[in-house]
Amino acid sequence: MDFKTQVVQVHQWSKEASAGLSIALDGSQAQYINEVNNGIAQLYKIGLNSWAILRIETLIKTGELVLVGCCYQGENYLEFSKYIIEKAKKTNIKMIRVHSKRPGIGRWLVNNLGFHIAEKNNMETIYSLKV
Repeated sequence: MDFKTQVVQVHQWSKEASAGLSIALDGSQAQYINEVNNGIAQLYKIGLNSWAILRIETLIKTGELVLVGCCYQGENYLEFSKYIIEKAKKTNIKMIRVHSKRPGIGRWLVNNLGFHIAEKNNMETIYSLKV
């Protein structure tokens, strides 16, 4: 089975999603349950045990679409990242932004996928990639 067939959008929150994202949610579960169930963010199951939450935002000044990687937990992060970058290139999305509290993920995004640090604060680092 190729990777694309392993990515499935899930339209409502579930106990399985809560368990699959338990570490990545880091206290933000109520916010993401609300966003997913109200169509603000999209929940994806990847393969048997990986999960992601993505959101599309519009920049006020330019009207450009930005794909925001909210959280990810599981395996196949590289494949999922490449899959999302390719999908963004085929649409009207101009930038991908990833928020992370984990420096290792950030180094990986910068070194392997060409992201750069857009902002740092005391809670997280925000990485971005123009597509």
